[in-house]
Parts: sequence; C-alpha cells; structure tokens
Amino acid sequence: MPSKPSVEAEQTELNLKVAEPTPQPESTEVTPTPLLEAVAKEIKKINQTLKLEYSTNGENAILMEVFHGISYIGSFEDKQGELWNFNTSKMLFHGFTREQLDAISEIELPKS
Repeated sequence: MPSKPSVEAEQTELNLKVAEPTPQPESTEVTPTPLLEAVAKEIKKINQTLKLEYSTNGENAILMEVFHGISYIGSFEDKQGELWNFNTSKMLFHGFTREQLDAISEIELPKS
C-alpha cells in the first residue's frame, strides 16, 4: 500500500481569459473661445512651430495646451472670459520673452 504524502496538495484552476478592454469615450472636439483664439494668434506670431491643443475641464473653462513636438511647454485657460496661464516658463526657451508672455496673459476682448 503506497504511503500518503505528508502535505495535502490542492489543485487550483486558472482562468486565463483576457477581459475585453473598456471602450474609451470618443473625444469630442473642443472649439476654442474667441479669447483663446486671440492668444493662439499671438503665440503663432512668435513661434509658428508650436502645436496647440484644446480641451475642457468640465468647469465652464476651455484649456489650450502649448506643445513643442510632444513636449508640453505651457497652457492658457479661458474661464468664463477670464484668462489664466500655467507653467509658461518653458516658453521662454521657444522664442518668447517674459514681456511677450505677460502681454499675451493680459489679452482682453472688447466687451459687447
């Protein structure tokens, strides 16, 4: 009669099915506001090679991010007609002066 092993073995079954990826919502195109269009125009006057991407943050604000190739170098936000800028110091290495960035940040559209 064979001897019983001193440790009982437990068999586990593995399910190796790969779950289907959750579909990502289709991105909707964000239309820049007139204020961000004015900012974009000034940016393009100084450096036409920069890429501008627009998005919304869900807080009644439109964000314009500035890229050199794939590198993020700054952003501007129109929050209900008020212009904010973020992280624009890298733009100083792409043809902008501090004075130009300050002037761009102070752009206002005429009130109608």
